[in-house]
Amino acid sequence: MAKLTVRIPDELHERLVVRGRAAGKSLNQLIVDSVRRSLDAPAAPKLNERERLEEALGDLLATPAEKTFVEPDDEETPLLSHEELQRIMPRLTPSLSESIIADREDRF
Repeated sequence: MAKLTVRIPDELHERLVVRGRAAGKSLNQLIVDSVRRSLDAPAAPKLNERERLEEALGDLLATPAEKTFVEPDDEETPLLSHEELQRIMPRLTPSLSESIIADREDRF
């Protein structure tokens, strides 16, 4: 059996310790099991940019009630006017740009 030394962040180490205790496993056995499961799992399909965003954002995305975008080959669907787009888009309070500016101000 091979021996491997791995450096991991303290926070990740603590999470592994907690999970190992909850599962009644040693830290070593928990890591070996996790690596084995990861290697045995089928490779994830390659996702396009939109699919990666949907996977990353998960429940944060709202499903539109109607089609609000036009595919390049979909010439039958009319483009939405500015007023129509404003009507169907959710309102953010405060606006996203205001939230970003406030967040950045806290760092400087």
